Amino acid sequence: MDQLLEKLSKDPSTNGLSEEGCPLRALVVDDATFIREGIREILEGVGYEVAGEAANVDEAVQAFSSLKPDLVTMDLVMPYVTGVDAVQQICAIDSQAKIILVTSIGFNDMVKDGLMKGAKDFVIKPINEYNLERFLKALKNAYRSDS
Repeated sequence: MDQLLEKLSKDPSTNGLSEEGCPLRALVVDDATFIREGIREILEGVGYEVAGEAANVDEAVQAFSSLKPDLVTMDLVMPYVTGVDAVQQICAIDSQAKIILVTSIGFNDMVKDGLMKGAKDFVIKPINEYNLERFLKALKNAYRSDS
């Protein structure tokens, strides 16, 4: 995985750098600590700056408001309130927010709802060597859209 991260960090379509060469800032949202840590490791491995993490919707909305990250990775299924609700709340703050849904359940009505409410794309977790490039391209494409 380290060799793949190194390769992807040099590719402008997957690295964590803006067109100006500055690290893109990300907010990682997932109720599972080990998933947040894994996504953080991946993002930092290709040049992103992880500006913050959140374990639930309230933390996510608060962190988005204060940190104003370039991108958000959003777990879809969390206790009490779903990632779809977070997408809606974040997009009410910033209609141009760049959010990628990260889900273990595949494409279903909840993913569709999240996309309709403002998420730019979705990827299936866990993020591993098989879907890593797809995940990073989804983030980079979301950043480039509407910018």
